[in-house]
Amino acid sequence: MATHAEPLAAGRAEAHRGIGRLTALWALAEVGLGGALHALRLPVTGLVVGATAIVLLVLLAEAARRSDRSVRQVLLGATAIVLGVKLAASPHSPAGAYVAVAFQGGLAALLLPMVGRTVGPVALGIIALAESAVQRVLIMTLLFGATFWTAVDSFVTQVLGRIGALGLTPGETVEASRWLVGGYIAVHLVAGALAGGVAVRLARRVFAMAERPDVVALAQAAQTQAHADPAPLGAPRPWYKRRVVRQLGLAVLLMVLYASTSAVDAEGTAAAGLAILRAAVLITAWSVLMAPLVMRGIRYVSGTRTRGTQQAVAQLPELATLARLAWQQTRETGLRRPVAFAALVTAAALAEAVPETAAAPTAALA
Repeated sequence: MATHAEPLAAGRAEAHRGIGRLTALWALAEVGLGGALHALRLPVTGLVVGATAIVLLVLLAEAARRSDRSVRQVLLGATAIVLGVKLAASPHSPAGAYVAVAFQGGLAALLLPMVGRTVGPVALGIIALAESAVQRVLIMTLLFGATFWTAVDSFVTQVLGRIGALGLTPGETVEASRWLVGGYIAVHLVAGALAGGVAVRLARRVFAMAERPDVVALAQAAQTQAHADPAPLGAPRPWYKRRVVRQLGLAVLLMVLYASTSAVDAEGTAAAGLAILRAAVLITAWSVLMAPLVMRGIRYVSGTRTRGTQQAVAQLPELATLARLAWQQTRETGLRRPVAFAALVTAAALAEAVPETAAAPTAALA
């Protein structure tokens, strides 16, 4: 009887420790992955970070089940810790970024304990990334009104007309904004479904992979290198280089171009000017009144997990080194590299949760 109980208890303890590692990995994705993608000038930063969060939330739910802990409590606690780490490491991130993290964690805590292990992750991915896409569209609409989308239609119509791509009659306009918004949301829906499917596959593999000798060796190599030469997480970007500032600046430029074109009458020019003024007023009101209240709430929530936040911050350099080594090891996997990398880095993070004394028998059995 005792011989069966001891391995079971050890497995639960390893899964319990793995919860902390996966939480820290989610925090690293929020504060480190976005910066890396920004440095590469990739336009899919939000999409990739959101999909990564979906995968890690599903793995956190699986680790909670394996440790006989409440899935909902684990996910809500991990969300509070990630918010705390993000607040400490990226204090100048826009409030919408914190809202996205809170929404993803809250939605996972609501869905994953109730829905099946296959349907739940896919539904989580679709809803969470759809919310991300719709949020951006709503923000642009609230800031600039319908005039912004009229400007988009006018701009695209003029560009296509000049290159002779369309045979438009005078006064006819291409409804490009509908196609752009629809395509933008569709891409997020597909990416969410794919992220959920990948999460289901990883949840079945990574806990077994964590026991492989090569994965344990990778985790230990990352630990050694991190202590000798910690991987940099990147310094905060100046305000004028932040993505939200660039997006708003591009929107204002588009409105100015729309107002200055000869095809727009005085009424259209006035509408564009009012839209820019409206955006300035709303941004000021948000910055002065609403954002401080949102950030105060985030500080309160993250303050309930101060110890967990400190532990997660302490693990970031090691996990950043682990991610770099895992990316190097998966360079020969071709188009499968993103999935292979996700499997290897999460498995190695979980392997590090296994004490070194427990890793030796695993290697011997292999």
